[in-house]
Amino acid sequence: NNKKDFNKLLSQVSYEVYSSTPTFINELVNKHKISSSIASAKNRYFKSLIYNWDKKDLDFDNDSFPPEKTIYLSLLKNNGINPSDTISSHGATVSKDSSFLKLWNASEGFLNKAKKEEIKISVFKEILSSKPFKLKSGLIDFWIPTFLFLKREDYALFNQSGYIPNISEENLELIAKNPTKYYI
Repeated sequence: NNKKDFNKLLSQVSYEVYSSTPTFINELVNKHKISSSIASAKNRYFKSLIYNWDKKDLDFDNDSFPPEKTIYLSLLKNNGINPSDTISSHGATVSKDSSFLKLWNASEGFLNKAKKEEIKISVFKEILSSKPFKLKSGLIDFWIPTFLFLKREDYALFNQSGYIPNISEENLELIAKNPTKYYI
């Protein structure tokens, strides 16, 4: 009947079709392609994740908010995901009231499927870029490496050179750039 009704209907359809899409409030990476400055922040975020995963808030300074800290806050902390929980016998988990719970469960489902057969990381990316998630590449390029690091004790990572026993920030960056070259 009018624009307001149309927008309500469009919102309702979107919520139904993309029912598992998490709420991710970060304009820096919630895009199809991230900027070069955010790409640099991504490298620093991965470095903090690798070297400071066992420290509170990845050891970011409480008084400053560089882009990599903002990414950590919006991707992990605000969703009840604590990297230092990987110390426990249960490993990292997501808060039961987090909008990321369905994404987390689907990500764990991908790892469980990989226990039966070799699966390329690019398949994981395809799952997340399709409905019911339809995540943008900017978020996927942060989520997949982060999730794989958090669950690093639950799978074996390989590339064309063979088994990768220890995940480095370079591995995380390369997984995001070339998911077809890595498999579980």
